[in-house]
Amino acid sequence: MQIYQRIIRNFSKKMEQEQQQIQKYLEDSYLTQYPSTILDVKNVLINDAKQQNVNVIQLLLKENIFHPQGGGQPDDGGQIKINDNLINVMSLQNDKTKQQVLLNLQHQQQLFDLLMEAKQQNQLVIQLVNEEQRRNYARLHSAGHFIDMVVKKLGLKWAGAKGYHFPDGSYVEYQGVLEGKPEDIQLSLQQTCDELLNETEDNDKKQVEYLNEEQLSQRMGEVPHYFKGAQNVRYVKLCKYDDGCPCGGTHVNHVKELIKVNIVKIQKKGKFIRVSYKVQ
Repeated sequence: MQIYQRIIRNFSKKMEQEQQQIQKYLEDSYLTQYPSTILDVKNVLINDAKQQNVNVIQLLLKENIFHPQGGGQPDDGGQIKINDNLINVMSLQNDKTKQQVLLNLQHQQQLFDLLMEAKQQNQLVIQLVNEEQRRNYARLHSAGHFIDMVVKKLGLKWAGAKGYHFPDGSYVEYQGVLEGKPEDIQLSLQQTCDELLNETEDNDKKQVEYLNEEQLSQRMGEVPHYFKGAQNVRYVKLCKYDDGCPCGGTHVNHVKELIKVNIVKIQKKGKFIRVSYKVQ
């Protein structure tokens, strides 16, 4: 009996290893074209943006360059190319348990057959992420982190609560007390943003590390419960003014790529302080 259990465990482990996906977007925020083999192709039923059931083809690639929505950052858009066929990616599904990003494609039997054949023949599929969109998302996300730096530099006793790095109205929210007039704080934030961007040296580029729980505690103090026992947490530091933080998003290589961070508005939203912003 123990022999059979060991065989089953080994087989399951082997299957998991074969299904492991490499997240290439974490290695290079500007990687927008990349070939990959297919790990799996399925016909599945999902809820679309209107919460209606839709049949889609769900594609799992060995190496993925699409960033899925998370951490306040939207899904990447783009296409895949197989032979001479360009296929739009409808949406992404982030399976955090398996650490897989699945591409949802419009259901067509001919396309399904083509992808199944490509999988069987170990044929490469080309991923094409919308480059302009990716760079914009990276800038918006980095600008949110940059505002965190400015808040700390000004000595504001605000605790980060939420980031929304979508183009339709980006903001970061904090818990804390709004002391003084919002317009005065807005002006201080804007002036400090401009100063830090201007002072950052050309060789002061983004740094990315992978840390375990002990290393995280050295950087952050108390480690959030969801990082307990962690061994490989991605930690992003944009420049020397940045203490850094755990983050799975895409970011600029240098903060000067932001050009200018415009503080649009500061307002109290319940128990939160919302700082709305745009990047130039």
